[in-house]
Amino acid sequence: MAEAAYVVAGSLEEALALAETHSGHYAFAAGGTDLQLRRQQELEAAPLIIDLSGIGDLGGVRAGRHRLEIGALTTLAELATSAAVRRWCPMIAEAAASIGTPVLRMTATAGGNLLVANRCTWYNQSAAWRGAAGTCLRNSGDTCLVTGGCGQCYSRAVSDLAPALIALQARVVLRDAHATREAALEDLYLADGLHPQAQPGKDAILTALRLAHRPERWCYRKLRRRDSVDYTSLTVAGARDADGGVRVCIGGVSMSPILVSAGPGDANLPALTAEARRKCKTVDNDLLPLSYRRNMIDVFLEELWRELGENGHERRTGRVP
Repeated sequence: MAEAAYVVAGSLEEALALAETHSGHYAFAAGGTDLQLRRQQELEAAPLIIDLSGIGDLGGVRAGRHRLEIGALTTLAELATSAAVRRWCPMIAEAAASIGTPVLRMTATAGGNLLVANRCTWYNQSAAWRGAAGTCLRNSGDTCLVTGGCGQCYSRAVSDLAPALIALQARVVLRDAHATREAALEDLYLADGLHPQAQPGKDAILTALRLAHRPERWCYRKLRRRDSVDYTSLTVAGARDADGGVRVCIGGVSMSPILVSAGPGDANLPALTAEARRKCKTVDNDLLPLSYRRNMIDVFLEELWRELGENGHERRTGRVP
């Protein structure tokens, strides 16, 4: 693992100044759970690590009558147990509780999970394994080891908070040394396995998440080999507004979270399934078989459709209090 200088930023302004000074030669760390793993696998070698964990005003949950705000440094454990989050929509807490292990959730953060690096079984391995398998598009090669092509990387977006929050129309607050701006969460991502994140942008920090739309009903499903530790092989989250509009977001099977939606009166399962299949660029880069993962998209969408309907069972899809 490459050596790196390590600085604990005392304020947001200090972190942004360091980033601007060392542009292109640093990595931000919040909980550090993803960063440390990638450094151990020699996939990240930035010479400077800027630790954000000491910036107190970037954490915590703030709830109002018509808005919920989640600080980017709020831990997944805090999200999973927050009464305010559960009152707004239990799907957020369920998504947080599904990530990693109890110990990891005490350190990993909401912002870090939204920005977690894409995964591929041919790339996220030790340096020795990659050396034996051969280089790929993400690792200085010119060919995708999964498809044999040379023009597209299909590494998977594996954030489990992203599908839930995108379904809930969440927005992100982004701050750089010059300005603060806000954007729809789905705009954070690009369908590009090599460069999957369009935001926060150069030398910027994701500081908070904001929600202003409470769902009438919701549903969350996640597929993985084990119920802890493993990254998702498929995550499906959906929300229905009081007026009948539906938003469904799918993660774990494409280069970015996939959003499919329909307005009041227009939503139907065949149309949502067809759009999801068209948008999802699913390839054989996960430990679960490709055909099984593709079939499970249909299965999860069918379950979601039932639970978003009027007859959805109360535990998961009853009206949010």
